[in-house]
Amino acid sequence: MTDCEIVLSDIETLYLGNLGTVEFDLDLPRAGKHGSTITWESDAPHFLDAEGRVTRPAYGRGNRIVTLTATFAHDDASEQHEYSVQVIEQNSDFVVEAATPSPSSASRARRPSCPTPSPPPPMTGARSPCAASGTRASSAPGPKPDPTPPRAPSTAPTAA
Repeated sequence: MTDCEIVLSDIETLYLGNLGTVEFDLDLPRAGKHGSTITWESDAPHFLDAEGRVTRPAYGRGNRIVTLTATFAHDDASEQHEYSVQVIEQNSDFVVEAATPSPSSASRARRPSCPTPSPPPPMTGARSPCAASGTRASSAPGPKPDPTPPRAPSTAPTAA
């Protein structure tokens, strides 16, 4: 491999991990897989320095995009490559121990009083729950209704 091929191959094979959500220090290698030496520069060393040390922005300040520039060199060949790194802001220090409603919010959150539900209507002409399950409530048959309709009282005069 030529010097240029070594440098270009090291640029292609270098993997720094997920640079889109950086929260911890990065391991910035000083040598490539094929023998290039690598030096690093940062455009925002207060968030990510040339050694890979990360200082996250304070909560509420937002994430920061930092450009790391790597210089790959092997004998007479040298090439630079830029890596865009997003340093994630710090987490909130706010901790909720327990959530209990205050007396004023408890009264607002109280449910409106609802009427007590009425009992279900009696079962008419339906089988009892026991009959539905295959168990009879009584083994004796009940009385059969009279199929003839009742007679209306007569209003005609009677013979004396």
